[in-house]
Amino acid sequence: MPPSSETKIQVLYEIALAIQPKADVESTVEAAVSTYLQKLNCSGAAAFQTHADADGNLTHEVVTTLPGQSQFTDSLLVDRDSLPDREDALGSVLPVVEEVEPGTHRYVMELPDFGALVLLRRGQPLDEQTVLSLRELNEKLATACNRVVVQNQYETQYRELFEEAPVMFVLTREEDGNLAISDCNRAFTETLGYSREELKGQPLSELYTEDSRAALRESGYDQALSGEYGTAERVFRTREGRKITTL
Repeated sequence: MPPSSETKIQVLYEIALAIQPKADVESTVEAAVSTYLQKLNCSGAAAFQTHADADGNLTHEVVTTLPGQSQFTDSLLVDRDSLPDREDALGSVLPVVEEVEPGTHRYVMELPDFGALVLLRRGQPLDEQTVLSLRELNEKLATACNRVVVQNQYETQYRELFEEAPVMFVLTREEDGNLAISDCNRAFTETLGYSREELKGQPLSELYTEDSRAALRESGYDQALSGEYGTAERVFRTREGRKITTL
C-alpha cells in the first residue's frame, strides 16, 4: 500500500529538520542525506559539488557517499561522468530517474548553485509527487552547503588577516575569574618570544609586569569580563625579560 499524504508530509518534514549548516560541507551533507536514506528507504546516496571554470565548464567533486563502504558505490559514482559539463545545462537536464538494474532506481537531482544529489532505491520506486517534493528540500540543502562554504571562506580570510597583522593580537576567555589566552597571532608570539602552544591556556596576566598586573586586577578584569572595552597602557615582559609597552 502506498504511503498516505500525511505520511509523506511527515517524511518530508523530518528530512527538512535534518538540513542544518554544520562545521563543514561534508558534515552538513552527511547529516541531511543520512535522513534522506532513512526516511525514503533508499539504499545509497552520493553528493557532488560542482566547480565552474571561466568558460562555464563544470567539474564534479564527490562530497560524500553513504553508506561509506557499500556495494552501491560504483552505481553512485558512475553518474559523475554523466552529469552535465556545462553550467547552463545542469538545471535543464535534472532530475533524471532511471532503472539501473531490475528493481533498483537511481535519482539524480540538482542541488541548485551547489551540485547534485544521487539516490539509489531498491524495490518500489519513489512516486513522481515525492520526487517533485524533494526539489524544495534539495534547495534547502544546497543553501545550507553554500552558507558553510561562505562561512569557511570568511573564517579563512579572518584567520589570514589576524595571523599576518603587523601588530600584536591576543584573544582571551574567562576561566575561573581570570583571562586565559585562547589564541594569539604571530606578532604576539614573536614579540614576546613564546610559541603559540606555550601561550594557549595561560593567564594573560602572567605576561605582564607586576605594575600592569596590579592595574589589571584593580579594574581591567571587571571591564573585560563585563564586555567593556577601552584603551589602557599595559607593559608585557618578554621571555628574555625586555619590557614591551602596548595599549
